[in-house]
Amino acid sequence: MRHTQPNKVFDSGLQQERTALAWDRTGLSMMVAGAVLLRSPSSTFMFLPIIVGGVVVVTGAWLTLVAHLRYSKLHRVLRAEQSILNPRLIRWVGFTTMALALASILDVLAM
Repeated sequence: MRHTQPNKVFDSGLQQERTALAWDRTGLSMMVAGAVLLRSPSSTFMFLPIIVGGVVVVTGAWLTLVAHLRYSKLHRVLRAEQSILNPRLIRWVGFTTMALALASILDVLAM
């Protein structure tokens, strides 16, 4: 299957483009935060920051890929007047963010 960019802007407000860029920024931020957590394991919970940091980096990379694939899919879905919600994606990002926050708190408390 060949991936092509839409040749016409669906909305003059560029909502889809702004949303795709926001997901890109979220994925990049997650990868940076996960990398920082990987670089600073505490002596008490040494395995926890490494595991959570690795999962967060992989999730950020996955999220960036999904954002690019979802961008072109949204053009088809919006033209067909279907729902664009993806609760599974939102839950996964929320879960990963909470795991990163918990691991960071434990890492700081262990210092």
